[in-house]
Amino acid sequence: MNQLKDNAGQCYNNNKGSMLIGLIAAITIIGIMSAGTMYFTTGSIQTGLFSSAHSRAYYLAESGINYAKLNVANNITYTSSTQFNLDNGDAFIIRTMVDPADASRTIIYSTGIVNPGSWFESKYDLTSNFLKSGGSDLTDIVGLTIPNNKGKPVLNPIWTVTGAGMVKLVSGTTEGALVLKSNKGFKIGKGKYSIQQYYPILLSLGWWKTNPDNPDLAQAWTDNNDLLSYEAQVKIKLEITGSQGDHFMHGISFRLSPQDPDWDDSSSIRSYGISYFKSEDSNWPFSNVLLNGFNGIMNNSVYIVLWEKRDSSKNLFLIDYKKLTTSDGVLVGSALKDWSTIFLKIEEKLDGPGGTKQNHISGFIQGTSTIPLGTIDWVYGNYNIVQWNTNNPQPVLDNSLTTTNFNTIKPDEIGLHAFYDGNANMKQYFADFSLRLAASGASSSFQW
Repeated sequence: MNQLKDNAGQCYNNNKGSMLIGLIAAITIIGIMSAGTMYFTTGSIQTGLFSSAHSRAYYLAESGINYAKLNVANNITYTSSTQFNLDNGDAFIIRTMVDPADASRTIIYSTGIVNPGSWFESKYDLTSNFLKSGGSDLTDIVGLTIPNNKGKPVLNPIWTVTGAGMVKLVSGTTEGALVLKSNKGFKIGKGKYSIQQYYPILLSLGWWKTNPDNPDLAQAWTDNNDLLSYEAQVKIKLEITGSQGDHFMHGISFRLSPQDPDWDDSSSIRSYGISYFKSEDSNWPFSNVLLNGFNGIMNNSVYIVLWEKRDSSKNLFLIDYKKLTTSDGVLVGSALKDWSTIFLKIEEKLDGPGGTKQNHISGFIQGTSTIPLGTIDWVYGNYNIVQWNTNNPQPVLDNSLTTTNFNTIKPDEIGLHAFYDGNANMKQYFADFSLRLAASGASSSFQW
């Protein structure tokens, strides 16, 4: 019996020893695992830090490119590497040189450096080939009028006008404002059912005319890998009295072709348009344009519309629209405010089907309480963005009309259109047209 007890005690003591050894082993394993966890966690933190630093270095390098461009445009160059330090210790280094293949271009080298001199130092290099062109490919206030040899304002010869009986300066407003007189066409029908037809007016921008002051669209297109993007704006005023102004559509034409386009030759003209639009009813009084797809908004309300003339027919196709309200800033009651601005932004990108060209089209509008007559404003936040009916939010994507061989096939590309009824003698106006090339996606430089 005692022997049994002794054996049992021995067995118990042996079990305690085994448990102690197991506990020590478990603590050792846990310690090893914890150390591994700490290593992997630290490694993840380091990876995140390096990733963040790499991104910051990229943006620093890009800041260096932009800083150098501003200085090159003002004839300041950096023939040797020059470092600029930020308050937090980060820096960028820039160097410039004339492109040996094209003396009109400057090559800019930029390096962004984050945490310099530490274990976490990160660098990013960027190079840009920049065209210094005196500003015509950046922002152009393409005047609607210029002074003649007697100092009196006349239509700027860069503009070609078709369909108008008269174009002249608006007296007592601003030098940049034009008043247009439209021509009557023929009547359709007889008696009280007859409809007077009118000719729309088109001012097209003949940028391709030989003049160093003209905006160089072809160069902007070439510099941006055969893509043409720009912004344009104009202010519009309509005098609406009695039955005049029951039907109108005024705004900016873009992707406009061919050279010197004319609505009388509807078979050749192609264009997008962004316009202030109103039609009292479906009796649209223009003989050479039929508005297919517009019937639903011919209800005596004012709209902003995006449309397209895409083929040899006389039809304009409605792409999208927005019914305007007083909250849009361009209406007084139910009428369009005088000198309301239309602001167009178009970006051409290679993101269409199969990597083909595609237009990204956005519109902005504002009244004179925010953008007064005589003011050019490119800040998007100062406008009301057009929230289109079916393409909300912007931009509208469309690839019907894109640029092709723009250096050799020279369309007018940009213009102003005016559809106005009631024999609108001197009752429709444009002012403050301005064009900005190489903006919002396009550039007068290419970067890698």
